Amino acid sequence: FTWNVIRRSTEGRVILLTTHFMDEADLLGDRIAIMTKGRLECCGTSMYLKALFGVGYQLTLEKGAGFADVAVKNLIRAALPESRVLSEAGAELAFQVPFSASRAFPELFRTLDARAEDWSVASYG
Repeated sequence: FTWNVIRRSTEGRVILLTTHFMDEADLLGDRIAIMTKGRLECCGTSMYLKALFGVGYQLTLEKGAGFADVAVKNLIRAALPESRVLSEAGAELAFQVPFSASRAFPELFRTLDARAEDWSVASYG
C-alpha cells in the first residue's frame, strides 16, 4: 500500500526516501544514492548502479517433498556454469547468477517448468 501511494505521488515532485533495501530503492527511485558512514559514495540510475556494483541475479527454488537435489543442481550447473550456490536452508535453495548468464534463462525455465512436478520443485524465481 505505501509503495503505491509513493509511486502515485511522484509526478512533478521530488521525493526523498531512505531505505536499507535495494529492491525498494529500485522499485521507487528514478535515481538512487548510496551512502556509507554518512558520506555520499555514488549516485545514478538503478541500471547504472547494478552494472557498477551488482553481482547478478539470485535464482531461488522452493523444494517440495522428495526434491531431486542432484538433478536440479546438475541442470543449473549445466545451464549456468558461472552460477554458485548462495544458500541452502530448509526448503530453499538459492544460486547467485551473473548478469551475463541471462541468455540461458528461457531454456532453463522451460526445463524447470517441464520437470517441476517430477523433481518436486514447488516454485522458483
